[in-house]
Amino acid sequence: MKIKLISPIITKSDYERKVMFPPLSIASLAAYLKKYGYKVEQEDLLIKVRINDSKIRYLLKAFNNFNLRFILDYLMDKHESDLLDAFSSEVLRNIEYKGFNLIGFSIIDKFTLLFSLVISKKIKVHSNAKIVLGGPFINVFNKEVLSNFEFIDYLVRGEGEIPLLNLVKFLNNEKDSLRDVSGLIFKDSKKIVANDSILQEVDHLPAPYFEEDDMKYYQNNFDLVGKKGGVILPYEMSKGCTNKCIFCGAFSKLRIKNVYKVVEELKILKNKYKTKYFYFTDNAINQSTQFLVLFCDLLIKNKLDIEWMVLAKPQGLDKRLLNKIHKAGCRILIYGIESGSQKILNKMRKGWDVVEMSSILKNAVEAGILNYISLIVDYPYETKNDFTETINFVENNSEYITNSYFDSFVLLNNSILHNYPEENGIKIIKPTRDDIYTKLRDFNDMRFNELNGLSWDKKRDEQLNRVGFLRAKMRDLGIRVGEPSL
Repeated sequence: MKIKLISPIITKSDYERKVMFPPLSIASLAAYLKKYGYKVEQEDLLIKVRINDSKIRYLLKAFNNFNLRFILDYLMDKHESDLLDAFSSEVLRNIEYKGFNLIGFSIIDKFTLLFSLVISKKIKVHSNAKIVLGGPFINVFNKEVLSNFEFIDYLVRGEGEIPLLNLVKFLNNEKDSLRDVSGLIFKDSKKIVANDSILQEVDHLPAPYFEEDDMKYYQNNFDLVGKKGGVILPYEMSKGCTNKCIFCGAFSKLRIKNVYKVVEELKILKNKYKTKYFYFTDNAINQSTQFLVLFCDLLIKNKLDIEWMVLAKPQGLDKRLLNKIHKAGCRILIYGIESGSQKILNKMRKGWDVVEMSSILKNAVEAGILNYISLIVDYPYETKNDFTETINFVENNSEYITNSYFDSFVLLNNSILHNYPEENGIKIIKPTRDDIYTKLRDFNDMRFNELNGLSWDKKRDEQLNRVGFLRAKMRDLGIRVGEPSL
């Protein structure tokens, strides 16, 4: 049984980023399958684009310029495209895909979905491999894929380790029925069957397995804080999120690995891949203060000598704890600040306090930690005064902010705000069609009117103006925008 796991690429910004991480999603799945004795190979297509000649880069840029309708019609055999054929052929020319029984793609958004569908269609011409898609986007957009694309065999919804293992067992005649594979979505005759998902016991998960031969392609010219560096490895200590932000659909039960297991795995990864730099991908490092304190104490006691970055809630981090975090190797904290208006934060149900956020930013810098912040611009019913409060927050804390990420508010599928719009003062503008084109076009880009405020057209204009203003303000304050060290 041979398995290939692929991390796709789609956007120009991905292959022009200054720093790259090896993909954690396929490395975690590969480690889990290897634990049970299966042969797995990984393919990060970002590497192929970066090290390849200009032909694949040119075709990728051309792919980016195709509109959604054109690509979907091609995928559903409504027309041919020499350029899309050339694109998929060139990608496949650079990877091994023949001779595998199962090929999986990790899908994070609608763009990686389109990329993977185009490649999968071409794979099926030359291979009998079963194709499975999984990842965050498939969690919320799945049945439409199986309904429209015959060359996709399976989808995995939810956490992928157990479903993928059981799917492999089924294909290897070690399991009797696909209906026993939790989280699997498949076709039974013309009917689509979606099995219930289950949560993974995180302590049963092994450390991620990265392809050692690929590590040279992730060598970075600087480390987390701008000095000469090396490979930055992603690592996950926990799954789930305890916050119930009204605009986000990511809430789930918090499960944290045993802290001694975490420290031991970090030691193994450091020695195996010869790096001291880590990016912890948890939703927030301080969802459990007890875990965080013990984790830092163990790193210090064991003299692990690693440097790391992680997301954190801007709450509950006092001077003493921030000093301990820095001593344990933390160099960057990334906060979902979202707004400088207490009124908007309350509407979001963030649980943050503006005064405490400012104190944490200041104390973190004094402890030796860089602060990265994210902001949401023009949340529903955000007034000019609310936006001004965000600008004032940024100005007042500018000396403590190194980098920023921000964009206009997007109504996300399956968020509380999406599921209960009118209770929260908005009315979603429903599309006139219900086909896959319309669903993909509008996914996570849904239009809405404020019931007692702005229409969508005026709201959109306001969003664009405020994003532009904030970008200029960040530049004037000397705060970087984007991801220079990610």
